[in-house]
Amino acid sequence: MLRGFVQRCQAALRPSDVLGRLGGEEFGAMLPGADPCQIGTIAERLRTGVAERPFELPDGAALEVTVSVGAVVALPDEDADALLMRADRALYAAKHAGRNQVVLDGIDPAAFADTEPSGAPALPPFPALGER
Repeated sequence: MLRGFVQRCQAALRPSDVLGRLGGEEFGAMLPGADPCQIGTIAERLRTGVAERPFELPDGAALEVTVSVGAVVALPDEDADALLMRADRALYAAKHAGRNQVVLDGIDPAAFADTEPSGAPALPPFPALGER
C-alpha cells in the first residue's frame, strides 16, 4: 500500500520535485522554483490523485485513502525548522477543517483559482522565529 501511495504522489509531482517520508504517515515534498499557483495546482493534483480510487490490499479488500496537505512557500533566509513548522501548522489546519484538503500557509487561494480548491482557508503568514 505504501508503495502505491508513493507512486500516486510522485505521479502528481514534476520531475524536478522531491518527495520524502518524514515519519509515520507524514511526507514532505520540495517543489523547487514553484510559484504559489503551481504549488496549489500540484497539491490539489496530489490530493485528488491519491483519493480518486481505493487501494487494493493483498486480501482483496479496498482501502480508501485521503490526503491532507499543508503547503508553504519558503521565505527569504528562512531555515528548514521554521519552514517545516509552518508546513506542519498548515497540515493540522487542513486536518481540523475536515481532512482531505489543501491549506496554503500565507498563499492566497485565488492564486490557484483555476483548480478546484478544497475550500480550506489560507492561513496568515507564520511569524519568523525571532518574532514570537
